[in-house]
Amino acid sequence: MREVLHGMAVRLRPALEAFGDWEHVHELLARALADGSAAHRLRRAAQDEDLLAGVALLVAETRGAPVVRAAVPTGTIRGGRAGPVAGGAGT
Repeated sequence: MREVLHGMAVRLRPALEAFGDWEHVHELLARALADGSAAHRLRRAAQDEDLLAGVALLVAETRGAPVVRAAVPTGTIRGGRAGPVAGGAGT
Protein backbone atom coordinates (compact mmCIF):
# COMPACT_ATOMS: atom_id res chain seq x y z
CA MET A 1 0.00 0.00 0.00
CA ARG A 2 2.85 2.35 0.83
CA GLU A 3 4.18 1.94 -2.72
CA VAL A 4 0.78 2.65 -4.25
CA LEU A 5 0.36 5.85 -2.25
CA HIS A 6 3.90 6.95 -3.04
CA GLY A 7 3.32 6.37 -6.77
CA MET A 8 0.07 8.29 -6.67
CA ALA A 9 1.72 11.18 -4.84
CA VAL A 10 4.53 11.32 -7.41
CA ARG A 11 2.02 11.42 -10.28
CA LEU A 12 -0.20 14.03 -8.63
CA ARG A 13 2.53 16.27 -7.25
CA PRO A 14 2.78 18.63 -10.25
CA ALA A 15 -0.97 19.34 -10.17
CA LEU A 16 -0.99 19.68 -6.39
CA GLU A 17 1.94 22.11 -6.52
CA ALA A 18 0.23 24.11 -9.27
CA PHE A 19 -2.76 24.67 -6.99
CA GLY A 20 -0.70 25.17 -3.84
CA ASP A 21 -1.91 21.97 -2.18
CA TRP A 22 1.25 19.84 -2.21
CA GLU A 23 2.50 20.70 1.29
CA HIS A 24 -0.88 20.01 2.89
CA VAL A 25 -1.43 16.73 1.02
CA HIS A 26 2.14 15.62 1.70
CA GLU A 27 1.70 16.28 5.44
CA LEU A 28 -1.61 14.37 5.55
CA LEU A 29 -0.14 11.45 3.60
CA ALA A 30 2.88 11.23 5.89
CA ARG A 31 0.63 11.26 8.96
CA ALA A 32 -1.69 8.61 7.49
CA LEU A 33 1.26 6.35 6.69
CA ALA A 34 2.74 6.82 10.17
CA ASP A 35 -0.52 6.36 12.10
CA GLY A 36 -2.10 3.63 9.98
CA SER A 37 -5.72 3.20 8.99
CA ALA A 38 -8.60 3.84 11.36
CA ALA A 39 -9.00 0.08 11.84
CA HIS A 40 -5.29 -0.26 12.60
CA ARG A 41 -5.42 2.56 15.16
CA LEU A 42 -8.50 1.03 16.81
CA ARG A 43 -6.90 -2.42 17.06
CA ARG A 44 -3.67 -0.89 18.41
CA ALA A 45 -5.54 1.09 21.10
CA ALA A 46 -7.52 -1.99 22.14
CA GLN A 47 -4.35 -4.10 22.26
CA ASP A 48 -2.18 -1.52 24.04
CA GLU A 49 -4.80 -0.43 26.56
CA ASP A 50 -8.20 -2.12 26.43
CA LEU A 51 -11.35 -2.29 24.32
CA LEU A 52 -12.83 0.75 26.02
CA ALA A 53 -9.78 2.79 24.95
CA GLY A 54 -10.36 1.59 21.38
CA VAL A 55 -13.99 2.68 21.49
CA ALA A 56 -13.02 6.05 23.01
CA LEU A 57 -10.51 6.54 20.19
CA LEU A 58 -13.14 5.72 17.58
CA VAL A 59 -15.66 8.14 19.10
CA ALA A 60 -13.10 10.95 19.40
CA GLU A 61 -11.89 10.52 15.81
CA THR A 62 -15.47 10.38 14.52
CA ARG A 63 -16.24 13.66 16.28
CA GLY A 64 -13.03 15.23 14.99
CA ALA A 65 -11.79 15.78 18.53
CA PRO A 66 -8.09 15.68 19.33
CA VAL A 67 -7.15 12.21 20.50
CA VAL A 68 -4.98 11.97 23.59
CA ARG A 69 -4.04 8.47 24.66
CA ALA A 70 -2.66 7.81 28.10
CA ALA A 71 0.70 6.10 28.17
CA VAL A 72 0.54 2.57 29.50
CA PRO A 73 3.25 1.96 32.11
CA THR A 74 5.93 -0.50 31.03
CA GLY A 75 5.17 -4.04 32.13
CA THR A 76 1.45 -3.37 32.55
CA ILE A 77 -0.96 -5.60 30.67
CA ARG A 78 -4.39 -4.10 30.21
CA GLY A 79 -7.04 -6.28 28.65
CA GLY A 80 -4.81 -8.41 26.44
CA ARG A 81 -5.18 -8.65 22.70
CA ALA A 82 -8.46 -7.55 21.17
CA GLY A 83 -10.35 -10.19 19.28
CA PRO A 84 -13.31 -10.10 16.91
CA VAL A 85 -16.60 -8.76 18.23
CA ALA A 86 -19.46 -11.26 18.35
CA GLY A 87 -21.76 -10.65 15.42
CA GLY A 88 -19.26 -8.27 13.82
CA ALA A 89 -17.85 -8.37 10.34
CA GLY A 90 -14.41 -9.43 11.60
CA THR A 91 -11.07 -7.90 10.71
